[in-house]
Amino acid sequence: MKGFEVRFRGETVRVAVNEPIVFSAIVQKIRGKIDMNVGGWLMDSDTRPVWMVADDLKEGDEIIIERKEVGESSTPLPPPPDYVPNRPFTPEEEQEMWQYQLQYFRELEKVLKKEGLISGVVTEHHIIQQR
Repeated sequence: MKGFEVRFRGETVRVAVNEPIVFSAIVQKIRGKIDMNVGGWLMDSDTRPVWMVADDLKEGDEIIIERKEVGESSTPLPPPPDYVPNRPFTPEEEQEMWQYQLQYFRELEKVLKKEGLISGVVTEHHIIQQR
């Protein structure tokens, strides 16, 4: 069946896409560290498996993602011991998340203005009107 193979630091995982799935390989920089997460979302069951996690990526690290035939998906990683499915955010966590999103938006807005790709001020009103 069709799927993806991800290779990183000698480890290989395979993700079959024989059912509705969102597959993601996310590399993110948070608090100065670059991390990677290979996961997905099985849309029919609302399950969110994670197949690979890598901390502290360095310059020169190579991540290879190939679309190919795979026999079946690799076994997902077990959730962390403190994982509680569908746990709501605490007010503090929600505030931190929105502050981070706002900061990211403002940084992106600056870059887009500098490149001449947008002009003026983007407000919540503009965003709502575009929907």
